[in-house]
Amino acid sequence: MDDKIIELAKQLNDLYELSYNQIKHDIKWIIKSKNTNLKLIENYLERLLNISTDKSYQLLKKLCDYCSNFNKEISNFYLNEFEEIYGEEEPKTLKKDYKR
Repeated sequence: MDDKIIELAKQLNDLYELSYNQIKHDIKWIIKSKNTNLKLIENYLERLLNISTDKSYQLLKKLCDYCSNFNKEISNFYLNEFEEIYGEEEPKTLKKDYKR
């Protein structure tokens, strides 16, 4: 039974990694091109909320920082959603001074 749980956890981690790799370039493009399409940005923020890894949080934070330049409400909403879902402001491995 324990081996099955470990294998499922590995598969879930692989899916998170695949999802992260699929969207990270798009998010970098959004920021680089200064795209302000809120529906597009919110779509990526929603997707990042579903990937519970340190890297995905960093990407979510980066996109929220960018979004806060033109819509602080959405930025704060997604940062708060992350905290509500995962129970802390940011993953313990990434604790740094970050002001919203």
